[in-house]
Amino acid sequence: MGAAPRPIRTGSRRFPRSVEHRPARSSRPGGRPDVPQRLWLASLGWSGGAIYQRFSRRPNVPDHSGISQLGPSTRPIVTEKGEFTFEQLFRERRPWQISYGYRFERNHTFNPLAVPDAPLAFDVTVNVARLTTTGLIDTRDDLVDATRGHSFSSTLEYGGAALGSDVRFVKQFLQESYYRSLGPRAVFATSGRLGLARGFGQDLIPSEQFFAGGGNSVRGYGEATLGPQTALGGTTGGNALLVLNEELRFPIAWRFRGVAFLDAGNAFATVSQIDLAELRVGVGLGLRMKTPFALLRVDLGKPLDRRPGEPSVRWFASIGQAF
Repeated sequence: MGAAPRPIRTGSRRFPRSVEHRPARSSRPGGRPDVPQRLWLASLGWSGGAIYQRFSRRPNVPDHSGISQLGPSTRPIVTEKGEFTFEQLFRERRPWQISYGYRFERNHTFNPLAVPDAPLAFDVTVNVARLTTTGLIDTRDDLVDATRGHSFSSTLEYGGAALGSDVRFVKQFLQESYYRSLGPRAVFATSGRLGLARGFGQDLIPSEQFFAGGGNSVRGYGEATLGPQTALGGTTGGNALLVLNEELRFPIAWRFRGVAFLDAGNAFATVSQIDLAELRVGVGLGLRMKTPFALLRVDLGKPLDRRPGEPSVRWFASIGQAF
């Protein structure tokens, strides 16, 4: 029998801020920023680092890549993390890459709008430690603005008491993207993401759950607003995620290009509840401007299965392609 999970500590105390502080929000489903800032130490293929992160599920808070959503704040939940990481990377030759490592986080998730010491105030502090392994195959001609090739990545994570974690879980995240040139500057791009998770003897904490919706997920819907619904009509994270994206990228003039897209996806309470019929679908058009410094992106998304209270269209602005 495995060791019983240690209790999660709750309260109003915040852990000390350690290395860095910056407003950020994850653009990856599941809650982790794609490119966190770290202080790295590297030797003989090993790397280690420490990081402090603070990210919010409030749509108006920009993340590391400048993603913003024009609309009211609907998810006033903030997560602060102090993180320490060791990782080893193997890359004998392109396109293969394998890495494994250990990550320890002190995770503080709370509602900044809650009244202190209120009976239902949401304030959780927990240690999360995990072993991670990632495999990557990448044949894209450009990591930022690909016109041909494909990429596939698979990440497996395990958290347990023996690693110093208050929560026990296993997670798998898979992503496949394919790009094909259709002529001068025209590109067909498609991507799929699948997330699977399970907690052992307890539910996953919010920062480990999957969410869908937003500028890098299912456009036409609010950031992290797709997933299991509460009795009060709110959205919670799930233990499973499925997101599918299709784009046709075409030239307009000078540095400008257009995009027509179709997105579908959702987060589900459990892996067994994944249902293609429950995918939310959004379509829209976008504009790209390639500058010497960055690729600027603006998208207008429309939900095809709009529900009461959801806007008819949503604007998204960011740097870089959606995938």
